[in-house]
Amino acid sequence: MLKKKIAAVVVAYAWSIASAFAEDFHVEYVGFYDAYAHAFLPTARLDLEFRAEDYNQDGTYSLDELTWFAMGRIYAEGGGCMYYSCVDQFSYKPGTLPIYSARYHMSDERFQYNSAVKSGEYYTDDNYYVWRDEEHLRWEWTSATRTWINGVPVVPEPAAYAMWGLGLAGMLAMGRWRGRKT
Repeated sequence: MLKKKIAAVVVAYAWSIASAFAEDFHVEYVGFYDAYAHAFLPTARLDLEFRAEDYNQDGTYSLDELTWFAMGRIYAEGGGCMYYSCVDQFSYKPGTLPIYSARYHMSDERFQYNSAVKSGEYYTDDNYYVWRDEEHLRWEWTSATRTWINGVPVVPEPAAYAMWGLGLAGMLAMGRWRGRKT
């Protein structure tokens, strides 16, 4: 009876390791309309990188399953806010385009930096300085904006496999030792 319970625990643990893993994604956007220059920039490029883990196994990555998010100055670990950056909305289902909005704000008495992005709509980057002219950037998505998405599974480190193997061997040895005692 104990062997069946141990086997069930081992199978359940192995299934959970195999099915819930983090995945790194790189999304590249090329070609934006520059709202200040009033021109389409065919080589303008933005990169989004994020890591997510599908905890609830529904095939969609949501804000609470986001491990980290980076685009331009915007960088946040986990869903939500971190220091100067906030990810306000996030959803991604493989095979579709990610949906997100995020922002960055930092300032003191000499400068102010603001960045914001809303997927499929705009990316802004504004800099205000005491000692020089302001800088403004607003790129807008168009039907000509091209997108590439690469998902790369995060491979667990060998140490994790070694620890799992040692734990399994220990459980089996303990089961044999108990079996001899009875």
